[in-house]
Amino acid sequence: MLIAWAVLLLEGLITKLFIDMIPVNDTVVFLPVILVNTLCVFGWIALKYREERKVLFALLGGFVLRLGLLTWDLYGRSIFKLPNSGLDTESYDSWARQLFRTGQLPRGGVYPRFIAFWYSLFNIQRPIAQYVNILLAMTAIWLVIRTMDDLAIEKGTRLKAVLLMCFLPNFAITNSILLRETLIMFLVTCSLAAFVRYIADGNLFLLIAAVLAAIAASSVHSGAMAVLLGETVTLILYDWQTRGMKITPKSIALTAAAVVGFLIMFSLLQDVLFAKFGNVDSAEDIINTAEKYNAGGSAYQAGFRISNPTLNLIINSPIRMFYFIASPLPWNWRGLSDIIAFCFSSSVFLYAHFRSYIEIRRSERSLGRTLIIVVTIIALCAALIFAWGVSNAGTAVRHREKFMTVYILLIALCGDSRTTRIKTLREAEN
Repeated sequence: MLIAWAVLLLEGLITKLFIDMIPVNDTVVFLPVILVNTLCVFGWIALKYREERKVLFALLGGFVLRLGLLTWDLYGRSIFKLPNSGLDTESYDSWARQLFRTGQLPRGGVYPRFIAFWYSLFNIQRPIAQYVNILLAMTAIWLVIRTMDDLAIEKGTRLKAVLLMCFLPNFAITNSILLRETLIMFLVTCSLAAFVRYIADGNLFLLIAAVLAAIAASSVHSGAMAVLLGETVTLILYDWQTRGMKITPKSIALTAAAVVGFLIMFSLLQDVLFAKFGNVDSAEDIINTAEKYNAGGSAYQAGFRISNPTLNLIINSPIRMFYFIASPLPWNWRGLSDIIAFCFSSSVFLYAHFRSYIEIRRSERSLGRTLIIVVTIIALCAALIFAWGVSNAGTAVRHREKFMTVYILLIALCGDSRTTRIKTLREAEN
């Protein structure tokens, strides 16, 4: 996929030479740019997976699906508007245009700056900005495939994971519209891929890459700090000698060091990495924030009303985590779109947690089991943080897509925890 990114940047640099002559939103600009880059992606997929026809057609199909959704979002919205395409997407575009034209960003954080960068190369060509999201998504899918290859995941399990990533409708739609979720998902995937390989191989460079990618994701949205939190918990509990998780005096010392580290990061980088937590000083603030976002037609009531804020937080966290993972639940369905979201989004997240619980319970100690625990910890940290930041199904579905690749890799690990390289490593340990 690097060739596609290199070609896109080259196209941008060439176009920038004539930027003053380029009309805004002119199809003469974005059509050839996207067409040339699309041919690069097609060529790369065809060469890379020419011996794996099923994976090849899945990737091409997923890419074409996203191009179709992009086209519909821009030119077919008068007939039917895609889910989550509306206020937020138009706001990001508006803020990026204002930044490009005036140098002033009214609000929106990192993502409008990201869009404005592409506008600075191609002028205001929204189709190219949305195409960049598709390219980010395809690169993330490739990273997950490469991670599965590094772990020698069985080909049948690997193909199922590829099919899910390529054709899950909510995931594909999110990748094709102008939302920051895809950029966050890409950075989360980079961090996850590097961290999983670090646990398997012990390469310190991979750990550094994982941490930097997690921090970058957090700069786009504070909730993505869940990835770094999950990785920190893993490092605290992971024992390299037994390749398992356990609490030791060393892990307690590391916990104290991690707390100090997070406090230092919070004090130094609060506006950059922890903007969403700027007004949170107590358990009561967290609960009040959750209630504030309990609005709209897809709002749900999760948990019990408990007067003590700390007790409320402890008791209701698992309930709210379940709602975040599973919404829209059947008793909150409002129509066909909610049913589709449950069948092709919620069910995937629920299935991943169900399989991970089963595999952790019945598998013997091995690298495969440890990797399942690692990815499960990251997934649960994400669910915990967003459980109290989200109180309606529509927002939950959108925010979950940030972590779709985490859950797909978890499903793949659960389907292959006792085979191929992972099995060989377990036998070597014994």
